Order: sequence, then C-alpha cells, then structure tokens
Amino acid sequence: MVALAFAFLVFCFWYFFYPHSVVAQERLFVWDAEFWKEYGFWQYVRDFFVQFFHDASLGALLLALLCFVFQWLAWWLLQCFRKKDWKNILFAVSFLPAIYVWHLTFVSFTSNGEEEKYDWLLRKGQWQSILRKNYPSSAACQNVVRLAQFQTGKIGEAEMFGNLTLTNDVLSSRTSAYMMSDVYMYAGMVNMAQRASFEAMASIEDFSMSGRALQRLTETALITGQYRVAEKYISILEKTVYYRFFARKMKNLIENPTLIESHPTYGKLQKVYGNTKDVLFN
Repeated sequence: MVALAFAFLVFCFWYFFYPHSVVAQERLFVWDAEFWKEYGFWQYVRDFFVQFFHDASLGALLLALLCFVFQWLAWWLLQCFRKKDWKNILFAVSFLPAIYVWHLTFVSFTSNGEEEKYDWLLRKGQWQSILRKNYPSSAACQNVVRLAQFQTGKIGEAEMFGNLTLTNDVLSSRTSAYMMSDVYMYAGMVNMAQRASFEAMASIEDFSMSGRALQRLTETALITGQYRVAEKYISILEKTVYYRFFARKMKNLIENPTLIESHPTYGKLQKVYGNTKDVLFN
C-alpha cells in the first residue's frame, strides 16, 4: 500500500503540476519494420512508450509505473540481504532508486518550463489563462501572449501582425518552434508555419520524429497544393496510434480537392496563401 501510494503521488505530481512537461516529451512511433531497422531495438521500444505522452494522463501514469518498478526491483534485491530486524529500514531504502529516477526525469523534462507552460495553454486555446500569467521572457511566448490578446479582442490585426517576430532567434528551442508554427498558422503565414515545424523536427536530439511536426507539415503541404508531399507524410501518420484518424481525414481531402475550398480552416488559408507573397525569416 505504501508503494502504491508513492506511485499515486508521482502520478499526481506530473498530471496536476507538470502536464506541459509530460506532453512535451512525445515522440512519433510507427508500426513499421523500416522504423525498427532505422532506429534500433531500444529506441523503438522507448518510442513505443513515449508515444503515449501525447496524453498527459497516460504519460503521468507511465512515469508513476516506472518509479513503482524501480522501487519494487530495489526491494526485491534488498530482501536477499535483509535481516528480520532491518526489514522496515530496507523497505524505506528501496524507495531511493525510484526517487532518483523521479529526480532525473524532473530535471530532464522541466529544462524549459516557461515555454512548455505557454505551449500547453496555446494548444488548449486557453487565452485568458495566458493573459493572467506574468509577462514572459521568451520571444516565442511573447508572440503567444500577443496572439492571446488578439483572440480576446484586446488588440487589432495591425498590432498583432505588425509586431509578429520574423527573426531566427524566435526559434530558440524545439518548444518555441512548435509555438511559433501555431502562431504563424493563426496569422495565415503558412510557409512560416512550415519552416518552424521543420526546425522543431530537426532540433530533436536523438533524431526521432515528431508526430506534432508531421501533422503540421501535412497541413501546410495540403494548403500550398503540394499533395504528393502531403501523401508522403500521411503514409507515415497512418501507421501511428494518435494521428491515424487525422491522416485519414487529410487523405480524403487530397482525393477530393474541392473539399479543401469549403474547409473552415484550410480553405481560408489556401486563399490567403494564393494571394500573398511568401514571407522569409531575417
């Protein structure tokens, strides 16, 4: 019961206090032999579990189970050396490896807390929550605040788009690139959103793929009329758990291009893209 209570504590810690850090760790997992050959057995297994970090509750549950397993293994090993009168002490010691694992994941997952928090709120469209936070230091987060002000009617289009950051330094991290891709899509700058998603994908340290980035690249390819490129991304996303339904919807749009014109988001962005010049980073 003590061990289960500890695991429940770990779950609550991640789910209620750091859900933004959990979902930021998601990686793309593809049910495909080529994926296995390219990344190797251990990365394939790791990405199988990390794909579930797409959902904050599942990610928190997996982190709690990881700590529980380490505690159980430590207790099992310590029982080989225990003496009867040391039982309680050794049981307490068995939690040390699990606490260490908890500490390691916390340090590695929360290295960019400000941007992860703003990214989490941006993905959920919680504009008021964004505006209630202290003004951020990150350039990407500042653009998110400006978008939140625009979405809530506090500023107009001229102020929103006139002050939008178009320099390379705004893509200072993977999370900032994700955020800016979303901001640029809201602003109708499709090619900028595409660039930011490429930057996010390229910044993954172990050369894994990102389902979120591939999803955005599929959208931008669809909007810009690059249907064969979109099909390439769709063929990958169709083999995933979380993006399969999205991939099938995009495939239907490619097979029936007239549906894109009537789409509430893609149709509007396609018209904007067709009538404006490409904008590039400085």
